[in-house]
Amino acid sequence: MVRQGIGMRIVAGLIDGIIVLGINLVVGVIIGVIMGATTTAIIIASIVGLIISVAYTGIEYLKAQTPGKMMFKMIVRQQDGSPARQDQLMKRVLFKLSPTIVGVVLTLVGAVGAARGVQGLLGLLVLISALMCARESKLALHDEWFGTAVYGPGGEPAGFPVGQAPPPPPAV
Repeated sequence: MVRQGIGMRIVAGLIDGIIVLGINLVVGVIIGVIMGATTTAIIIASIVGLIISVAYTGIEYLKAQTPGKMMFKMIVRQQDGSPARQDQLMKRVLFKLSPTIVGVVLTLVGAVGAARGVQGLLGLLVLISALMCARESKLALHDEWFGTAVYGPGGEPAGFPVGQAPPPPPAV
């Protein structure tokens, strides 16, 4: 297994995001149809969305993989390649969920405007952290903070070998 860089990590993250967004959208619409567009419905949808996001992302805590990573046989490990500890996985999950958690908490205390602002800033921090895996080390900023790395299949690059051409066949 080799460390995975930005390409496949983005694909896996997009798959995870689409799945969570789709589930939350369906649940939100159901809550909206049942309760109408009320403040209570928004709060309930926010709480249910948080629960769904925590449960989905929590899979990474339990298995060191999200479903998106599983699809591409990627796994979160320690930077030396050994299995990640539960505390490392928990910190990764909480960091990734921080925009959602803070947004819901601030919404519950009635600070909806602040919730959106803080949620946006934390979301930007998570995004910047994730994009840092484009570096040579292939470590996201949160990987550096928590001592983790994402590993997946690979080894030799695919494609045509570059180098000297083989010698011509002997003349007949």
